Amino acid sequence: MIRFIKRKININVLMLIFLLLSTQSILGQKVDLDKERASIRFIQLPTDPILNSDDRTYTVASNISDFIKRINISGFTKLEKEGTIKIRIDVDELLSTPVKVSKIVEENKDKEGKVINTSTFYTANMELILKGRWFVSITNGKSYNYPIEYSKKLQSKKTSSLDHTKKYFEKNQEALIKNFRKEFMKEQISKLNYYLNASYGYRNERREEVFWILDSEKNPDYKGYQSQFKRIKEVFGRIKAKQPITSTHTQYLDNFEEYFNQLVKKYPLDKRKHRKMRYASYYNLAKLYYNFDMLDKAIEYANKLIENDYDKSDGKRIIKKANKLKKLFELNQVTSTHFPVQTVDKVVYKQEDKIVSDKANSTIPVKQTPKTKPSSEIKKKNNYYTLTNNIDKDNEIVKSIITDIEEFYMTYDKTGLVLEKGYLIDKNRIVGKEYYSLGQDKFTQLLIVTKDNQINSVKLHNTEIELNLNDKKRIEKLEYLNGKYQFKRDASGRIIDIVHNTYYDKIENISFNRDVNGLLEIKKKIKKFGPTIITHKENTPTKHSSIYTEFDKKNKIKIKIENDFTLKNDNHVVLNKNYTYHTGEKKKTSRDFIYNNFNKLIKFEKRTSDHKNIHTLETKNYEYLNNELVKTATKMFIDNQIQSTDISISKDITSKSENAPEYEWREGIYRLNSNNELISIVRDGKYKEKTNGVWSDWKFQRM
Repeated sequence: MIRFIKRKININVLMLIFLLLSTQSILGQKVDLDKERASIRFIQLPTDPILNSDDRTYTVASNISDFIKRINISGFTKLEKEGTIKIRIDVDELLSTPVKVSKIVEENKDKEGKVINTSTFYTANMELILKGRWFVSITNGKSYNYPIEYSKKLQSKKTSSLDHTKKYFEKNQEALIKNFRKEFMKEQISKLNYYLNASYGYRNERREEVFWILDSEKNPDYKGYQSQFKRIKEVFGRIKAKQPITSTHTQYLDNFEEYFNQLVKKYPLDKRKHRKMRYASYYNLAKLYYNFDMLDKAIEYANKLIENDYDKSDGKRIIKKANKLKKLFELNQVTSTHFPVQTVDKVVYKQEDKIVSDKANSTIPVKQTPKTKPSSEIKKKNNYYTLTNNIDKDNEIVKSIITDIEEFYMTYDKTGLVLEKGYLIDKNRIVGKEYYSLGQDKFTQLLIVTKDNQINSVKLHNTEIELNLNDKKRIEKLEYLNGKYQFKRDASGRIIDIVHNTYYDKIENISFNRDVNGLLEIKKKIKKFGPTIITHKENTPTKHSSIYTEFDKKNKIKIKIENDFTLKNDNHVVLNKNYTYHTGEKKKTSRDFIYNNFNKLIKFEKRTSDHKNIHTLETKNYEYLNNELVKTATKMFIDNQIQSTDISISKDITSKSENAPEYEWREGIYRLNSNNELISIVRDGKYKEKTNGVWSDWKFQRM
């Protein structure tokens, strides 16, 4: 008995020593957390909803027809008359203050401070004003009215000619009034649309959600953390605002929760590093459940954030957000921010806009009380290009616009629009250009958009970009994905600089340098950030190579990526990438995109080798039914040894033999292990798994 007790004590001592050593090992690991973002779509719920969907109608009336066209409520039907929400916008006549001419005398002095001579200059000043009111009334409900007042002070350039200064507003009043009216309309439409949609609408919005991700490569949990975040981004990417969240989305939540809770157990001590790791786990789980509309679970993990005492404020903020969304759920009588929403416009618009007349209440002194011409009489002068009967001339303009967009897109994307297929032609006119996409569809298109025989925008990746052209019909300004870009050119018209006002209110300067062969080097610089340089080394119909280099604030390289695109044949594109990191570590990837004759991706292969000489291969095979993707089979290999196979089938493939395994044809999500043995099935909101050769019962996915 004494021997047994001694033996038991020895075993316990050994276990205690093992645990202490393990804990010391974990304590010795570096814990750096970086913010990473994952994008998710959702429906923004209104604060004053109309619950009966049949009553979600509205009408807009105004003495400016542009308001009628551009005031829209998401999730509602716009009617000619008798909508549940009635909106009216009345704008008064344009007012102006008298023009005031100011005299400026500048003295030139010598070194002793004596006045040598004087120079006299003049400036002219005036103010334009528009007033009005907008009204909103709800059938059997509330009514509101708000005043409109918009003004702008105008000043001429400083000049030595009094006569020229006096005539400045007279000569330029057409352009000044047009620009003023455009700014007025933009501001008022933005304000009114925001108010109406925040109160009543169901907007399709995108949220950039922040997660805390382990960024210490030497930490043993680094790879697992990176893998989980990659899966989070994939799952978020599948979620659509107008489609309910289903088991195909939530099936991964259990895995996420299990992984992050295992990390919590792995870091149990009251040391700062341990609390930091627990903080990241609780934070990420709270954010996951919030975005999946599971608010009680989000609050549960937010409370754990507070108890963990690393950063209590984040937990409090998440609880506040979750409770706010709960109230919106109650108001809207819904349980999710993902559901079908339909927006319909049944109004038939008149071809000619009826614009309010422009009458000034005061004179421009140099011409006694000249009344401003009504807008309908003012000759329209815009920054678009009007097509002519000279197709060759029009095509040259279109080519220059396309070239500008190509060079601009290089500043936005690391590789740009590469491997050109060629121009798109319709009745001898160039209407766009086609490129190899490296995506599900073989080609992506840049399309010229015309309205009323004018080129006013282009469409790129289904995003329309309005163009603002200069006098030579080259792009001067544009807005793309919430960023504003202004172009500067050399004497030949080529882009030399782009000034970019970013969405986070930083000014980015982008400079262009060309070598004798016309190849570009693009340098991007934001204050307080290191520069980024994109160098295009080769550009032929079958090959394109570039180098992307990102620097830190001390001008040291953070990452360098060498890109090499090759068109093997019309249905086979290869993209090779060589990465060099600031640590000196390197990684190589090679991607093959193989398409069928219907321009659909049928096979994708990605080979990776890293600094540890580990070689991985990911293959994806795609099957289509009537040009619709119905099956994706993904295989993962490490050092030529298969690890797993994941199969996703969106609908039954009835053309396949009934004797074939279910994972070949039946709708569902399947996983096979390295022995090609089926170990997991997800179908109809339920799942089952095979462990140690035994299948579990069907279980419902947690929603």
